[in-house]
Amino acid sequence: MKLILFTLIFSFSFSSSFSIEGMRCGSSCVNKVKSEMVKLDGVKNCSVDFNKSVMTVDFDKSKLDDSQIISHLSENTSYKASILNLDTKSESSESLLGKMMCGISSMFGFCTK
Repeated sequence: MKLILFTLIFSFSFSSSFSIEGMRCGSSCVNKVKSEMVKLDGVKNCSVDFNKSVMTVDFDKSKLDDSQIISHLSENTSYKASILNLDTKSESSESLLGKMMCGISSMFGFCTK
């Protein structure tokens, strides 16, 4: 039980969305972006919507932040990423309970933040 509580407190999963410029093809461009993102320590999942030019990355905020994701993509590909703010409330306004619930549900793949 103590291990589960420790895991919940320190394994918050965050999700950020980025606008991606420069993708010209659906398959190889998307695969290139995804393959670069999984190289980053802390990335848990990466999805890319070619039609919307949007990448969503689920990551461990204790290991990684938005600027590192943007830098890694621009340094290792020809694509340009910028943060896409889909959430109108600021991260600082999130309650601890909300973060804990996200941490719990992320263990089962349900956190959408």
